[in-house]
Amino acid sequence: MASATARLLRRALALSGRERLLFLRAWIMLLAVPSALRLLPFRRVLALLETPTMSRGGQPIDAERLADLVDAAGRHHLFTPTCLHRALVLYGLLSPRDGGAELILGTRRVGGKLEAHAWLEQAGSVLPAAPVSGSYQPLLRWKRERAR
Repeated sequence: MASATARLLRRALALSGRERLLFLRAWIMLLAVPSALRLLPFRRVLALLETPTMSRGGQPIDAERLADLVDAAGRHHLFTPTCLHRALVLYGLLSPRDGGAELILGTRRVGGKLEAHAWLEQAGSVLPAAPVSGSYQPLLRWKRERAR
């Protein structure tokens, strides 16, 4: 247990100050998003995530790196967030200046069961990089406007 804690602390200290803040912001948003989805219509949650106060300021950050930070926040959370929660948090953290990621919700049939998945795409790349998204049929695509 002590070695796992020490390893986690070393990894946290290896992050830049900006990355630590983004990790913390993602962790907090992973608490807020599930509650927002229970209390508000989906489009209202998206609108809240698109507000200028939700997108972080400063220089654009690599979308893959930001996806890794959101993923790490999910792995070290109080509960296991769903792909929808992670995708919405990443969508909210990505600034329109970062290239305007598209939120995608898709489904597939596996053995007679319907499965759903949420992910982001940006400039043809899947965020977070996961091969599973290719087998899902997109049902909803949502893209915010780029900042001018």
